Amino acid sequence: MKLKSASGLYLRKRENKPYIVTHRLINPNKSEQDKEVYYYQLLKLFKPWRDESILRQSGKTSYELFLQECSNYPQMSVYHQQQIHRGKKDQEIEAAIKEKVQQLEREEPGQEDQETAMEGCAIDHAQTAMQDLLESHINATRQDNAADNLASAYMCLNAQQKEVVDLIITKVCKEEKAIRLLVSGQAGTGKSMVIHTLRRLVSQHYVSTALPVVVAAPTGLAAFSINGTTIHRLLSLPVEHGKPADYYPLQQEQLTTIRATLRDVKLIIIDEVSMVSSLVLLYIHLRLTEIMSTNEFFGGISIIVFGDFLQLPPVKVISHLSL
Repeated sequence: MKLKSASGLYLRKRENKPYIVTHRLINPNKSEQDKEVYYYQLLKLFKPWRDESILRQSGKTSYELFLQECSNYPQMSVYHQQQIHRGKKDQEIEAAIKEKVQQLEREEPGQEDQETAMEGCAIDHAQTAMQDLLESHINATRQDNAADNLASAYMCLNAQQKEVVDLIITKVCKEEKAIRLLVSGQAGTGKSMVIHTLRRLVSQHYVSTALPVVVAAPTGLAAFSINGTTIHRLLSLPVEHGKPADYYPLQQEQLTTIRATLRDVKLIIIDEVSMVSSLVLLYIHLRLTEIMSTNEFFGGISIIVFGDFLQLPPVKVISHLSL
C-alpha cells in the first residue's frame, strides 16, 4: 500500500511471521478484577479495533464478549487454552514446592542459630580456596617443568635478576632464615620471570613438601597472570566495599583447614605490591601470626614483594588508624 504523505514509500503488511506482542501475565481465576482484565487483553490482542470502545459493550463483561467472539477468532481461543494450560502447570509446580518445604520442616524441626547458620558456608569456602591453591601450585610447577629445563630458565636471567634469585634461595633454602625483600622494577623488566623461577627453584628444593611456596596478588587479574591466587582468598581476609574492612580472627574450623595447608610454607611471593595498602599488609601479618601460632613478623615466613611504586599513586585508606 502506497503512502500518500510520503512519495515513493510503501507500507508492507507482514504475512508470514506474526508481530511480537507482549502483555501482562494474569491469572483469571485469582479475582473478578483479574478475570475482567485478562479477557479484555485477549480481545485487544485478536479483535481488530480502532477505538477501545469497540471492545466494550454496555451490559456485557469482557468474558461474555470473549465467548461471543471465540467463533469469529479461533486463534484467540487457542491462545487462551495455551495460557490456561501454562497457568495450571505453574500452579502444580508451586504446590509441589510448598509440599516439599513442609515435608522438610516436618523431618527437620527447629531453627538454626543465626550466629552459626552460615558456618558451613564459611568452612566450605576455606576448603575450596585451599584445594584450589594446591591444584594451582601443582599445575604451575608441572607446566613450567614441562616447558623447559629449570637450569636453562635460570641462565636466561640477567645479572640483577640472578642476584635477587640467588639471595632469596640462599636465605630460604640453604640457611632457612626468614627474609623480607622488596623487588622493584618498571613494567617489562622481567619481574614475572623471576617469580616463576623462584617458585620452581623453591619447589624443587622442597620436593617432598606439598606447598613450599605461595604466589599471590591483590587482584584476580594480577593473580591470574602469575598462576597464583588473591591475597584475600589465600588468607580469608575480610572484604568490604566503600570502607576499610575490620579484622576478625578465623573460626576454629577455618583456622584448622588453612593451617593444615600452609603449615609447611617457606616463602610467600606477593606481586603488584603497589596496590596493597598498609592496612592490608597489617592484616597479612596478623593472619600469618594467627595461622602459624607465633608472634614473629608475618608468622616467621619469608615474604618477597614485587612491584613498581612509581606506577601507581599510594593506596589511600580512610580508617581510624589515620586519626
